[in-house]
Amino acid sequence: MSVIELDHYQFVRVSGADTLQFLQGQLSCNLDNLSEELSLRGAICNLKGRVVADFRVVLDAEDCLLQTADGSAQAIVATLAKYAMFSKVEISIETNHLPPWGLLGEDSGKLLLAAFDACPAADDQVIDTGGVKIIRLAGVQARYELWFTGEAGTVEGVTDAGTREREHPVAATSLLESDSKASPGDWARQDILAGIVHVAPAQSESYTPQLLNYDTSGVIDFNKGCYTGQEVVARMYYRGKAKKRLYLLSSDTEIQAGDSVTQTYIGRETQADIVTFSNGSTADADSNLLLAVLTAENVANGGKFSLAANPQAPLQVLGLPHSSPDET
Repeated sequence: MSVIELDHYQFVRVSGADTLQFLQGQLSCNLDNLSEELSLRGAICNLKGRVVADFRVVLDAEDCLLQTADGSAQAIVATLAKYAMFSKVEISIETNHLPPWGLLGEDSGKLLLAAFDACPAADDQVIDTGGVKIIRLAGVQARYELWFTGEAGTVEGVTDAGTREREHPVAATSLLESDSKASPGDWARQDILAGIVHVAPAQSESYTPQLLNYDTSGVIDFNKGCYTGQEVVARMYYRGKAKKRLYLLSSDTEIQAGDSVTQTYIGRETQADIVTFSNGSTADADSNLLLAVLTAENVANGGKFSLAANPQAPLQVLGLPHSSPDET
């Protein structure tokens, strides 16, 4: 089991009497399903149905706390602020939020039970132990996140930045006694294996939810009613098979930032975006992984794929935990 400090996230807090009603009209997930025991994955889209940012939302007392990719918090605040004029809500970036911890490995559940006498049993389930929210995440390995939301452990005094310093609860620090050798990169690799894409600031408003498989992985709720961009997202979903989808591929050679995938089918070559990637140990076969938006027809009919920078090294298409409606 490994404990990983997940310092590559930001948090946005939405508070006020109209919080749930306001967010229901802006987010792709159904806030009616949000509870103290259940978190939701979701996305914020623009009017053209393109993803501004993705997030995980957790209920924190009467507030909603949105966890998003580093650098994406400002885009969320700016987007929500455009529609908040007539709602009783306050939207802010959390500046005194301890980075969450990730627990990865088969012994994670046992250690959580030992430390907190609690462990979520289902994906997205939340258990609040009083200042620490434990969230179970989807993945090929058992993994959990610890969000430190309480006031316990606050150090008296003020830092140079004008915010109070905080310490981790004693129960949480006992987890650090485990043999921790993992890094945020290992955590990101688990996201890739699970087919989970977090939209980076540079990718904001570049993809529709369908291209990122958000429509099949639970990020989009098609029964919730209207939200910004909903009409476009729903029309693309219901009109028929998607021409492009997100796929998991492996490479025998290292993947470089800025590279793309060359698709070859019936003598025609096209380029496809690599959305995210992870290079692994050279000792492992297929250790270099990537998620790319490929032409569905090419995949279904045995097309060939390679890195644009290394055409001689073929890529292998692997399976993802969630299938698209086009494949059923």
